[in-house]
Amino acid sequence: MVERLLNQAGEISIGRSLVEAEMEQLKRGLEDLLGVLTRLREQQHDIEIQTESQIHSRPLERQASTDGFDPLELDRYTRIQEITRMMAESISDSRILHQHLDQSIERIGAALAEQGRITRQHHQDLMCIRASALRSVADRLYRVVRQAAREVGKDVNLVIHGEQVEFDRATLDQLVAPLEHLLRNAVVHGIESPAVRVGAGKPERGKVILTVCQASPGIAITVSDDGAGLHLARLRAKAAQKGLIGRAHRSAMRKRCSSSSPLGFRPSTR
Repeated sequence: MVERLLNQAGEISIGRSLVEAEMEQLKRGLEDLLGVLTRLREQQHDIEIQTESQIHSRPLERQASTDGFDPLELDRYTRIQEITRMMAESISDSRILHQHLDQSIERIGAALAEQGRITRQHHQDLMCIRASALRSVADRLYRVVRQAAREVGKDVNLVIHGEQVEFDRATLDQLVAPLEHLLRNAVVHGIESPAVRVGAGKPERGKVILTVCQASPGIAITVSDDGAGLHLARLRAKAAQKGLIGRAHRSAMRKRCSSSSPLGFRPSTR
């Protein structure tokens, strides 16, 4: 259900983005329309000036002649004046319509922005619903360490830092198995036997530490223990035996140490 709601929220966001793109095109269209109306107003004004100029530019001598007054010509000028006035009214109406459309676009843009805010909040709420803290699997990890220690006759304590860190539930489910593997390796291959630890002046009980913390842009997970560590000479010998010594030499010391699992062996005599 949550996954479906997240998908729907994503579809809503995509739809809003498409509407916003269309709105931008509409805004540009209205800007172009305003330019056209401005040119029409200038042209209409030029027609008025030309018409008035022609009416008043008739030679004075035609006014004295018996046929100087031409009613048809006067009607023609009058009709032109009427047309220019109607043009002016149409241009004025178009400007008013343009203003109304521009205001409508602004209101729609504000509504889209608010919808975007609500959608983002909705998505965050759904992610919180789907999120799970590490503590939800902590008991399982403690149990893995106890069982592994019991199998090899060791006394090991697991310490977890960052149980409150939250993961996407699907991601956490995928992490559990690798974490169990790392913890089991730390118990079996990292922590010494009680007799060896006591002989080395260490506490009989070993310690495995799982640390989880936020590290932009993700989450950092570290597994460490207070055991003897890796036997680098033994690792190099094993790498040479497997024909991997070249790659091991090219890697940094840290990478060589962390490559024990991919190489297919553990830092024990086995």
